Amino acid sequence: MPEAVGWRWASTRALIDGADDGITDIASVVQRVPRFADLLALGPHEDGFARLRRAETVGRPLGDPGFLAQIEAATGRTLAAAKRGRKPKDEARTP
Repeated sequence: MPEAVGWRWASTRALIDGADDGITDIASVVQRVPRFADLLALGPHEDGFARLRRAETVGRPLGDPGFLAQIEAATGRTLAAAKRGRKPKDEARTP
């Protein structure tokens, strides 16, 4: 088992035991991952971690275009990466 099982305030023990611990409500996790210990046994997903780290360094959420569109609509902010580089000059204002 990972070290998080022994952390005093981690929810890991409750999820592995399959029982709320008075702080952690495990129902929503158990619906998606019935055997949490099996998930932990898989170990880290290196590609997934690399994608998370890249998204974290630029401060953008990670997800497919549909997910990003939903978050943009909910927040009123542009979150998808824009085209890199300088913006083209406005040709109407060029002498």
